[in-house]
Amino acid sequence: MLHLTVHHSALEGTEYWLTRPMITVGRTTVNDVIIDSLGVAPNHARLTLTEAGDAYRIEALESLLGTYVNGQRIRSAILEPGDRIRFGSIDAVLTDDPGPMPSATGEGDAVQKAILRIAELEAQLKSRENQLGDLSRELARRSGEVGQLQADLQQTRETLEKSQQDHARSELNWQNHCNALNAEVREVRQQREAAQAEAGDFKARFEDAERRLAELDDSARKRVQRGHDTISALRRKSAQQDSEIREARYEIMKLRQGKEAAETLLESVKRCYSRDKKHHSRLVEQFRERAREESLRAEHAMLQLAKLTEVVQSPSEGSRL
Repeated sequence: MLHLTVHHSALEGTEYWLTRPMITVGRTTVNDVIIDSLGVAPNHARLTLTEAGDAYRIEALESLLGTYVNGQRIRSAILEPGDRIRFGSIDAVLTDDPGPMPSATGEGDAVQKAILRIAELEAQLKSRENQLGDLSRELARRSGEVGQLQADLQQTRETLEKSQQDHARSELNWQNHCNALNAEVREVRQQREAAQAEAGDFKARFEDAERRLAELDDSARKRVQRGHDTISALRRKSAQQDSEIREARYEIMKLRQGKEAAETLLESVKRCYSRDKKHHSRLVEQFRERAREESLRAEHAMLQLAKLTEVVQSPSEGSRL
């Protein structure tokens, strides 16, 4: 027969027999399995017998701490003997007892629930006794703490009185400091007023400087415009001069070409003249030779003429005689 064995300090070893097809687990008394622990939700989980009737299915209900089977948080799972189930902070183990399953009659269930309830109450009573012992020890400890607190209170009172005296001295010092600060504030205000006056004067000078700057800017713009106009005129004049220079260069090129042609022609003439000069020299030499010959012939002719003249004159004189 299947049953749950709880392992917890207050409920250690408590067994809950699974005798119904559907069993609820929670902290309130309306559940079939009641686990009185703050770590368990009022309606924590539900165990339902499967259709085959050989196992239970566990379903998590409204627990914030969750329901775990073998360390895994689940929403629903089939349980097997030996599974470790954790309801919030309470651990339990599903065990299969080989004994016969008890009858599911109402009387048997009531007895079983009564036995379980008695065990739970005994466990709760033991837990309350332990808590009472803890409270007694806590009370003794707190009594000692109260004595210590009273001593601390007396010391605190003395410290408070000393602090009040220190506060009075500090307040006097603070008042003196405030007076000094007020004097400094008045001085700073005077300096601020002087600075404001200087700022007004500076503003006036700045506005005058801006006005002068605007005038200079306007004058500069006009000068720049005139400069642009002059540059445009110079560019046009430069373009015209460039055109004239190109024309002059063209004329110079033509003159150079003519000069080169003339030089070529002159060189040709010189070569021709050199050839003609040699020929002329020969002609002159021939002419001179001929001239000498002609001169000789002329002299010879003159001699002959003179002789003829003498010959002609000689008979004339003889006739006169």
